Amino acid sequence: MYEADGVTVVSSWYGSTIPKCAIFESVFHDIRPSDRVPRVLPNEYVDRYLSPVLTLRDLTLVDLTSAGLHAIGLTRASLIESRSRRYSWTNGIAERLRAAVPNADGCVWVSRAMDTAQCVVLYADRGRAPMIGRHPTEVAQSLGVGPGLLLLREHAVEARITLVVP
Repeated sequence: MYEADGVTVVSSWYGSTIPKCAIFESVFHDIRPSDRVPRVLPNEYVDRYLSPVLTLRDLTLVDLTSAGLHAIGLTRASLIESRSRRYSWTNGIAERLRAAVPNADGCVWVSRAMDTAQCVVLYADRGRAPMIGRHPTEVAQSLGVGPGLLLLREHAVEARITLVVP
């Protein structure tokens, strides 16, 4: 945790159970089906990578799937389907959850953009035992060139998103 412009920032790592979901929850994050002309500019993907990882230990995760949300009195629409302009409210919820479950390594939820996959955010606190490591056989793919860009294009075409290529 650190302070930036009067705001407490919690370092974190974000992941998903499938590459397509990672793309939709990161590069395509703010695109909605109702957007008239959904498009993604190069600065939103050229420096991003898909990096396969493995967990190094059992993780304690706060459940933000339907059952977990119900237990804390929140709806999926209010917490998970909100746009980035509501992040200050969402961050407040995250701070309260973190205080309520201080031993948690992060949170797990069903993706808003790809509801067939789960997402996880892991807290990157100093002193915390390592949680993830490099995959022994798979390598990271740049989304800005080569096979990673082809995969990004494939998902953009499927979702009718215009991918602006440099």
